[in-house]
Amino acid sequence: MTQKDAKGNYSVNPDATGNPDISVDTNNIAQYLEAHKIDGTPITFNGDTVQLTDGFESAFSFNAPNQFPKSTALITTKQQINFTKDFSLNATIAINWNKQMKDQSWGYGGDGMGLMFENVSPDQAVKTAQEGGGIGISKLDVNKIAYIISTNAKKRVTKGQLR
Repeated sequence: MTQKDAKGNYSVNPDATGNPDISVDTNNIAQYLEAHKIDGTPITFNGDTVQLTDGFESAFSFNAPNQFPKSTALITTKQQINFTKDFSLNATIAINWNKQMKDQSWGYGGDGMGLMFENVSPDQAVKTAQEGGGIGISKLDVNKIAYIISTNAKKRVTKGQLR
């Protein structure tokens, strides 16, 4: 390896590395990210922190759209990530589980989240996000990759597959 990228680091493919760092912080978070409930209601950042969910569903209809409005939310980027270039993501997530979720007649809830990259606009991401076990992944047939984090409360995840 003899070539260097724009940052001066040796690279096998200098055109795909050395991209400018974009650091999202308290001062510029609104420039790069936005948060919404699944019904489209915006959620406000408090500095560089946002509370995505605010409760569990005590009554809902399995046939209604947006059946989990309190417990399904998304953070979306305002600009598309270029996957032909290197990038990194650092975030801290705090998760709180409420025992009342287990005591509902339908069983466990609030037991998972996903980090996904989808070829959809932020508006489409919110409008097409799947609730519940769909972990917010768009129902559109587009290129996507997701990392699912689940407590597997109902034992429905086997060998890395979400059913």
